[in-house]
Amino acid sequence: MKLSFSKIKLTLGKLSFNYDLELESSISGIYGPSGGGKSTFLNLLSGINTPADGTIVIDDRTLFDKDNNINTPPEKRTIGVVFQENYLFPHMSVKQNLLYSKPYHKSNRQTITLEAVVELLDIHPLLAKKPGQLSGGERQRVAIGRALLSQPSLLLFDEPFSNLDRNRRKEIISYLLKINNRFRLPMLIVSHDLEDILRLTNYLVVINNKRIITSGSYVSIVERGNADGIVSHKRYLNVFDTFYVGHDKTHKLLKFGKKSQQCLLTNAPFYSKELHDNQRVRLCIHPDDIALSGSHIEGTSFQNQLSGRVVKLVEIKKSVFVTIDCGFILVAEISVPAYEKLSLEYNKEVFCLIKAKAIEVVHVFTDIKQ
Repeated sequence: MKLSFSKIKLTLGKLSFNYDLELESSISGIYGPSGGGKSTFLNLLSGINTPADGTIVIDDRTLFDKDNNINTPPEKRTIGVVFQENYLFPHMSVKQNLLYSKPYHKSNRQTITLEAVVELLDIHPLLAKKPGQLSGGERQRVAIGRALLSQPSLLLFDEPFSNLDRNRRKEIISYLLKINNRFRLPMLIVSHDLEDILRLTNYLVVINNKRIITSGSYVSIVERGNADGIVSHKRYLNVFDTFYVGHDKTHKLLKFGKKSQQCLLTNAPFYSKELHDNQRVRLCIHPDDIALSGSHIEGTSFQNQLSGRVVKLVEIKKSVFVTIDCGFILVAEISVPAYEKLSLEYNKEVFCLIKAKAIEVVHVFTDIKQ
């Protein structure tokens, strides 16, 4: 999806908002402090707020153009919105809530069916229940399903994880990845939790002080240093896709690509009924869970030793963030004494030491690499 905000201006009372953005990404995270202008950005895109000037374009569709007097009504923008408060109708059953948008969808072309949504989001046991009988995670899944059945070309999420505990957050993240993979629906996701966003996407739009500060991949934003300290190495999370190879009684083996010789062992739960060779699996590792060595170590409790070369070193207070190219990028956080002891420098070979239990499974995709 290509999205353009050009010279968008909006005034709400004493507050002035200014947005300029050129974006091309399947899933994008909208990140920044509370009150910075993230939700207003979504409101302008969905048509809830009308700007005073500028243009908004998605792919080849102009949604707003002040100079040419174009302002597509919200109901004709084919944008599905899931709010922080899911706004389910309490007197309706789950099934009735899901079907609520159907009379307002004028097209005869229904690409997303009720059956597909119920199956994908595991909603079938909930269909006869009322929203008051559901948990927070279940209500969020129903709200997502209702947005899908409006037949959107784009999904917007405003703080979808804020009222959920850690396990429910992981669950919703996995469902969003399933939706994106199944329906090829682009998504914009507002969240104040950077780790939640990074589990979904590496592409960020940073908003603060009622304007867009910067956008791009996480690493590129940090390296440019133009995110007003909102995005930094301290908040980084290594997230990458691997491919299932095999398993024994306690561990599963994953490789990084068809030509890669690098593999990982993990004992993390996969929450998948069945795994197939070359099935895609998204993993994440915190930088401080990666130790470094100047050589391969025998007789260690670290089940994973990945070779790579140092490509960047950044010292922040008492830590050094080391970016390593292992055929894919990993960022490790080590202490200053450890950095000095290893005599790290650009292009030096190192080994990334990672315990199997330090690796988290974010999502198991249904596609299989041939």
